[in-house]
Parts: sequence; C-alpha cells; structure tokens
Amino acid sequence: MPFYLPTVLTASMAIFLCARISQVEAHVDIEEQEQKHGNLRRSLLGLSAAALPKGLDLHVADVIGTPFDPEYETAVFWKLSKTGSSISVQPYLSDCLNLVIANEVGSTLSNYHDSNLSIVQLPSERRYLNVDTTTVQGLSQTKARLLPQTGLADVIISPLLKEVTALFDTTYRGRFFTVLSHPVQRAVSTFFHLQVRTNSLSKLASKE
Repeated sequence: MPFYLPTVLTASMAIFLCARISQVEAHVDIEEQEQKHGNLRRSLLGLSAAALPKGLDLHVADVIGTPFDPEYETAVFWKLSKTGSSISVQPYLSDCLNLVIANEVGSTLSNYHDSNLSIVQLPSERRYLNVDTTTVQGLSQTKARLLPQTGLADVIISPLLKEVTALFDTTYRGRFFTVLSHPVQRAVSTFFHLQVRTNSLSKLASKE
C-alpha cells in the first residue's frame, strides 16, 4: 500500500532506513485535501507519497545490531528535497571524507557514455563515477546495475528509492540513510520559495 512519508519530522537529524521499515504501516489521508486544494496544499503539508519497494527487507541491510560489511554492502544516501543536503552532506562526503560518489555529476563527465564503470577525479580532487544515479534512465544502464558488485562507489546518492533499491539483491545490499529538515524550517523555506515564484510569474504575466 502507499506509504506517506513526511519529509519533515525531526530537527535536521539523520534517519537510517533498515529492513524493519517493511513492517511499518502508516498512512496519512491527504487525498481529499489534495483534490480540494491541489498540489499547493500537498507541498505545504510537506508530505510525499512513496510505495515501499518490493523486496526491501531482502535488498536493504538492517542497520540495527549488524556491522557494516564493505565487501557486500554499499552506503546509499536517499536525497530528499529541501533538506539542504546538497550543500551540507554531499560536500562533507566528498571533501572531508574523500569518498567516491555516484550521483548526478556522473552525467557531466567526458566518459559518461562509456559502457564500463570508472572513477574520475576532478581538479577539485573530488572523485565521481561515470554514472548518473539520480534519474531513472541513468539507473537503468547496465553499468549502474553493477555498482553493488564492483564496490567502486563508497556512497550512492539518489532521490529514487524504488529504482536505487532495485540495484541490490540478497547478496549485495544497500545501507540507506537520509537527512530530514526541521518542520518549521521547511515551512518557512517553502513559503519564501512560493512567494518568489508567485512574484516572478506575476511580473512575467504583466509584461505579456
């Protein structure tokens, strides 16, 4: 069944997803409000609907009580919108920890269309894989499906829970983690974002 996961729950804390999430049954009924008020109300509520991927309990490692096994597990950062992770978590992973990252940067690399996975080091010394893990098209590539087995990626970053989970199996599993915004901070951010967008559209309409 659909699992409505609030993207604003606690104060900027990391929430680790594990196999036990498949046992969670939660539902927030916003269908009536959405039909009445449209996508704007849905956005302000800070809710996004996502169906839990099939086989989640088999493809995702349980982070409770089991140590990380780098030979058979890969860290996966589930990137959610409006959390500030693009300017906080991702630079920390690449600059401070010097990890090899698989994310949207892969699509900008010169060898992106190569059939084989490879690590590219930029002049900034950040290291990326030549694959885009933030789009369905990128994750459907043959080389993307080899990410768990090769172990080349220290961290896979993607907003696509279902598609990125499908990369793993019962042998090679993912260790998922994410970052959630404080609900008040997210509400304020959404308010100003919508305000700026509305003003921009109004100015554009007046010029026409």
